[in-house]
Amino acid sequence: MAAGNRGTVRTSMHRFARNWLGVEVRRVRPASAPAAPAELPKSTVRFEIDERFNRMVEDALTKTGSAAAGEAAPPWRRGRLYNLVRILAYTEGVEGRVAEVGTFRGMSAYMLCASLRDEDGAFRGAGVDLFDSFEGISEPTTKDGVDDPTVAVGGVPRRAGLFAASVESVRSGLAEFPDVALHPGWVPDCFADAPQGPYRFVHLDLDLHGPTLESLRFFVPRLAPGGALVIDDHGSVRWPGVREAAREFSDASGRRVLELSSGQGLIVAPK
Repeated sequence: MAAGNRGTVRTSMHRFARNWLGVEVRRVRPASAPAAPAELPKSTVRFEIDERFNRMVEDALTKTGSAAAGEAAPPWRRGRLYNLVRILAYTEGVEGRVAEVGTFRGMSAYMLCASLRDEDGAFRGAGVDLFDSFEGISEPTTKDGVDDPTVAVGGVPRRAGLFAASVESVRSGLAEFPDVALHPGWVPDCFADAPQGPYRFVHLDLDLHGPTLESLRFFVPRLAPGGALVIDDHGSVRWPGVREAAREFSDASGRRVLELSSGQGLIVAPK
């Protein structure tokens, strides 16, 4: 049927329905298709979509030589680094120094310094103290789970000398921050020339029981009111001595440690 004929028939049917049946026939157009729901981003975690933070991570990987050494920053590690810089930011306004014990190639130290430069564009590293043997970790002990078959070892055996980096390589990676103070030596001997505080922020990344316990004993009493101390690997099954050191320190001092979902531990000094 031609289009014109279809229109004539339709008009006649509408007239018949109106005149003989008393029914008004109207054409109902289909409703437009509902709008598709807005697509949510794949991530709802801030550090994954924080462009400034992720550029900082890439800078730290490159400038400290971590990327060249085959290291990466998978999501779990980026989560720890994000906690680190956000807890440092939380202490902004607290008077005191910033310290890290266990620096390795200086990646997390770079993140801390870059964050301090965000606070003060003229920052060149003054007031930051980095402590490390620069010979890697010491020999793990029984408290570090070396005789426990249930302790995860992973792809890299836990042994003395692991995570060694030279003073020169760390200084080179932190070339943008020439005023950072490096304190070579084993814990606690390297604290002999350490500033007595107060400390606004401290990061412990020592992997082992003995050095972690000694560092807690030195730094926690020297935290400024409102200052914070972060313990890396507090929840690690690979380095159980860290958690044991924190437990021993907490039992002796009464200072409680909050374990974060990232595996880090946190102590905040009361104001």
